[in-house]
Amino acid sequence: MGHVWQAANGAIDDRAIGPAVVKDIIAYLTETTALEWEQRLTQAVISYILPQLEGVPKRKQVATELAAVDRIDKQLLDTAARDMLQVSVTQSNG
Repeated sequence: MGHVWQAANGAIDDRAIGPAVVKDIIAYLTETTALEWEQRLTQAVISYILPQLEGVPKRKQVATELAAVDRIDKQLLDTAARDMLQVSVTQSNG
């Protein structure tokens, strides 16, 4: 979770993910035990962080940093980033 926080808040200077979002993510990770850890973490990022990036000019940079976090399902995150933010984390031109 610390790496997700760092990726979300370190990628750009003008936008930070607040502690309430982190609290929600931790609650989700704790409560959603039916999924494998990678799936849980990726779904939490999609549900709680990606919506915070809508309209952010450097959203691709943040999403790409999140995709680089160990234990994130890059393909799942890419699909969600394309749908929600119209950016790709797996292609340089997306």
